[in-house]
Amino acid sequence: MKKQVLALVLVLLMASFVVYATEHLIPLQGYASDSSSLPLSEGNISVRVYDAATSGNLIYDSGTDFDNTITDGIFDVVLGSITPLDLNNTKKYYMEVDINGEEVVGDATSGREAFWPGGGDHSHNESWNDLQDIPAGFSDGVDDISSLWKVSGNNVYRQIGNVGIGTVNPSAKLDVEVSSGGAATIGSSGNSATGDYAIAMGYDTTASGLYSTAMGTFTTASGGLSTAMGIETTASGEASTAMGYGTTASGPRSPLAFVL
Repeated sequence: MKKQVLALVLVLLMASFVVYATEHLIPLQGYASDSSSLPLSEGNISVRVYDAATSGNLIYDSGTDFDNTITDGIFDVVLGSITPLDLNNTKKYYMEVDINGEEVVGDATSGREAFWPGGGDHSHNESWNDLQDIPAGFSDGVDDISSLWKVSGNNVYRQIGNVGIGTVNPSAKLDVEVSSGGAATIGSSGNSATGDYAIAMGYDTTASGLYSTAMGTFTTASGGLSTAMGIETTASGEASTAMGYGTTASGPRSPLAFVL
């Protein structure tokens, strides 16, 4: 018979029936089709079980137990019903499946199918010393996340403590600390804080100077230590301050420029 099986859909029912100690009966159902996605009118299925994803020991081989069990693409067999299937409920196993002598699940295709025998304890003990990147206090038995952060619809909030960005010891409700680059932008997406330690707030404000602050609408603070507040104000001088509407403080250490 020509080997033409390219597709296989498996349903491995993990609620396996434990006959005694380690002998199992595991139902395996599936659909087998040919290269044209048409169901196989008839055929054989064989199953092998290993104790490792690759290589490993062969634990079970159905051999010819399930010959002539495929009808119109459908098969429904029980692993262990003829050849005994002895498994340990606390271990993971890996399955290979052949249809009409062609491997469709296994090393020759996309890899063996992993499964646990049903009804077992699948937990394992691991030392915390063997785990990496675990946050401090993670294993102290305290639910730190739900006790501090709350979720209400699309909102996330906390009612106690401080929040730190760039610091592990925030001194205020929101403490943002940087070593270089802009510190914060608050307001519209058009705000820009590119100067070291700069802050831009409002609508389309720009703080490009060192330690500069721009607030309001269309304000620009480009001088070092400069401050621009109001509407369309510009503080380009070092340590200059511009306030109000359309004012400019361009000289070094310019006195306060403002319009009432």
